[in-house]
Amino acid sequence: MDVIPNNESFVLISELGFIKRMPSSLYNTTNRGATGSTGGVREADELSHCFSCRDHDRVLMFTNKGEVYSCFAYEIPAASKQGKGRSLHQVVGIPGDRRVTSVLSVSEDGSEDLRLVFMTRKGLIMKVEAKKFETIRASGKKAIKLNEGDELAWVRLAQAGEGIFACNSQGLGITIKLDSIRDTATIGMGVKAMNVAHDDNTQIVGMDVLPRKVLEELERETATEDGPWVILVTEQGKGKRLPVSHLKFQTRGGKGKIVIKLEENDALAAARTLETPED
Repeated sequence: MDVIPNNESFVLISELGFIKRMPSSLYNTTNRGATGSTGGVREADELSHCFSCRDHDRVLMFTNKGEVYSCFAYEIPAASKQGKGRSLHQVVGIPGDRRVTSVLSVSEDGSEDLRLVFMTRKGLIMKVEAKKFETIRASGKKAIKLNEGDELAWVRLAQAGEGIFACNSQGLGITIKLDSIRDTATIGMGVKAMNVAHDDNTQIVGMDVLPRKVLEELERETATEDGPWVILVTEQGKGKRLPVSHLKFQTRGGKGKIVIKLEENDALAAARTLETPED
C-alpha cells in the first residue's frame, strides 16, 4: 500500500448496487444554483451514497440485514464521471438482495477512540468500538443481530461525550447521551433507544450524532437559535428547521417528544442535523 498514492477521492454508490471511485480533481467548486455535473449512474438508477475519502482509508459498507463488508478505498475501481461503476457484488461480495444503508470511511491513522453507533428502524441502538471492524473477512461479517421485521438503517462514527438525536415517523424525537449506553463487547441486538411499537408502521426515520460541544451547550442551556439545526421533512413535502437548542435530554427507551406537528394522513419522512447554514 506504500506505493499507492493516498489521494483524495469521491466514492459513489447507486440504489441498484453499483460503486465507483473518482479523483476529487474531476470536480470544481460551483456557485449556489449552478446546474452541477453528472455523476454517471445508469438509466433508471439513482445515487444513494456519495462521500469523500483518502485512497488509503478503509471503507465499511453496512447492509439493511445487519452485515458489514469492507475494502480499502483504492480497491474500488476508478472510473470517469460518465462511468457507471462495478456491482457491489463484484467489488466486495455484497449479495444482490441486500441494500447498503450506511457507508463509513475510517482513516489509516486510527480508530482507537472511535465508536460505531448502530440504529435500526424499530429504535434499537448499539455502540461498538470501531477497532473491532478493522479486520473483516472477504465474505463480510454480521455487525448487529436484528429482530424479525427490523432492519439496520444507520451507522455513525462517534466519540466519548457525544450524543444522538433520533425521531420517528409520528413526529416524535429523542436526544440521548451516548455515554449512557455501554459498549457492546460481542455482536448483539442492541438496546432500546426509542420506544417504537413493532405491531404498526411507525419507524425511525432519522438519526444523527450530536457533537460534544453541542451537548455541553445543551447542558449549560447556552445553545443559541443560530444553529446547529435539525431539518425535518414530511411525506407530504412540508419542512421545518428546528434549532438544536430546543432539544432536551431524555431517558433511553422513552417515546420521545413532539418535534413537528403532523396533519392527518401525513408522516415524518426524514430528519438530519446541519452544523452551519452552508451545509
